[in-house]
Amino acid sequence: MAIRFMDGFDQEVPAADNGWTFESSLSRMELVASPDGDKMLDVKGLFGSNVKSYLRLRRQVAAGWGDRFCIGFLIRPVRAQAPKQDNINEVQLAQIDGNPTAGAQGLITFGIASSAGQVFCTLNGEITAIPMEYGNVYHFVELEIDKVALVARAWLNNELVGTKPITGQESILSYWIGFSNLDAVSTVDATIAYFNDFYESDGTTALNNLRIGKVKVVTRAPKVDAVTEFSRGKGDSNASQVADLTPDGDASYVYSNLAGAVDLYTNGDALPYPDAPVLAVAVSVSARKEGPEARSVAPMIQVDGSDEIGDRVNLKVTSYTRGTTVFNANPKTGGAWDGPSAAGARFGQTLVV
Repeated sequence: MAIRFMDGFDQEVPAADNGWTFESSLSRMELVASPDGDKMLDVKGLFGSNVKSYLRLRRQVAAGWGDRFCIGFLIRPVRAQAPKQDNINEVQLAQIDGNPTAGAQGLITFGIASSAGQVFCTLNGEITAIPMEYGNVYHFVELEIDKVALVARAWLNNELVGTKPITGQESILSYWIGFSNLDAVSTVDATIAYFNDFYESDGTTALNNLRIGKVKVVTRAPKVDAVTEFSRGKGDSNASQVADLTPDGDASYVYSNLAGAVDLYTNGDALPYPDAPVLAVAVSVSARKEGPEARSVAPMIQVDGSDEIGDRVNLKVTSYTRGTTVFNANPKTGGAWDGPSAAGARFGQTLVV
């Protein structure tokens, strides 16, 4: 599966510019520091009774996703509702929809529920035999759609939780992560779970064409200039003006009106897991324009003089637009990435007119 999107939730609460939309009722989310220093997405709901609470980050899936589709994410669940009488009281955590319509159950839905003093995974609203520790325990969840085998699968820490048949006629997909089906009132605001290291992939290329398994999304900000065809208004380097993970608007920036202008930067830090394979590299840009002319930027990456330009990001005047392109292949070899090439790659943007 080609990785289409990844998010380490280090930059900011996911933006609509990256395709996320919010669906919420009496709920909120924020970025917090995890015990190991990473930022994680803290999703919170209002506990109690009588009112259903939900908070979901949803993304639409572009057409042409092939015969396979998968989402994966790290989750630290910290709360599960107790069952009411003999019924499962489920907190749903993720879902993939196929040809979604109002009220659709979804192709596959994953969640947690309390039963007999334990917390178990749930699949499509039914409790499974697989327990799920919660509190300060991290898990990696994957939901997979396989139109070849006509089945949807759920995986927890690389263990198959369960399956659900599909028709194979599903052509339009969307998905959400967060929580749903939570009884709530407006009095007790409590964390449901922390999310991190998200990926979305499909079956459109020869690279990453199987379920990927647990991943770590590492955010690397610009540190050193490599190519400087953009101008800067202050600072001692272009990299210093664009290194903020949460963009600061017009406080620091680089600028150009020259078609084809390129700015590339390097990071230089060693990758945290030197023996781990690098599956893909993503580059994000945030920009705006200052007039009515058609102006766009595109993420760009370069390895040993070989470069690739990503998807065009169309700009607005009054607000910043962010775009991300995932580069599954090393632009020098056309094949899989290796650690040194990924760590030493130049990355940045080019102005497209």
